[in-house]
Amino acid sequence: MEQEQFVGFDVSQAETSVCVVDGAGKVLWQGKCASTPEAMAATVQRRAPHAARIALETGPMSAWHYRSLAVVGLPVVCIDARHAKAALAMQLNKTDANDAVGLAQIVRTGWYREVAIKSEHSHRTRGLLAARAKLDKLVGMRKEVANQLRGLLKVFGHLIGAVGGEKFDARARELAAGDTTLTVTAEALLAARAGRCCMGRRGGRVDPSSDRGSGDTDGVRASKLQHAVEDVNTSTSVARRSSVCERRPSPITCLKRAIAVSARARLV
Repeated sequence: MEQEQFVGFDVSQAETSVCVVDGAGKVLWQGKCASTPEAMAATVQRRAPHAARIALETGPMSAWHYRSLAVVGLPVVCIDARHAKAALAMQLNKTDANDAVGLAQIVRTGWYREVAIKSEHSHRTRGLLAARAKLDKLVGMRKEVANQLRGLLKVFGHLIGAVGGEKFDARARELAAGDTTLTVTAEALLAARAGRCCMGRRGGRVDPSSDRGSGDTDGVRASKLQHAVEDVNTSTSVARRSSVCERRPSPITCLKRAIAVSARARLV
């Protein structure tokens, strides 16, 4: 009669630590293999041809590994990671290799709670539902940004009206034209609404107190604010032509610069 063997897999993204023990708990082999079902199955067939149980912890790749190993006829069981953690925490040295030993010992003794792995269809359906929920959230955020822009323009007597899509952007820019502060703010909100909030390579953090009391005149401050508006217009046109973030400042960066200029204007 062949002696039963028990295998523990401690899975990481790149490599998996493997341990094989016999029915008495003696370690027969320890090593590593790639974290792919093919490599793991080959290791079991080579190092533990009489495996009675193979242990996996619940994790991001456990469903993939479990289904793939079960298809080739291997006696794999998936253990709740929270329950395995209590047993593995008693080890003096917490390493991947020792965790593999602990998992092999757990399935040998039978002191574990097996987790039922959902089918591929269930995971696909779950992914669709999660994606829909995320998209609904993003749509809601776009609406919040659009409503914020509508409310901002209403304060100055500008009504966007019942428009949407590209017409909304064009209408908002048309109403904000001629007002440098409104232009900067509107471009930043429109960039956020369109998902073009990438920062320039040099970042966009501006410290309002960086040159406090520099002695800028009203004309100089107005000129700086106008440059910020020009940066917005330039970066917006660049973003329309290419989805790659270039060195030019983004609309969000320009908004921060305009805020800094406005803050300095109040401090002087």
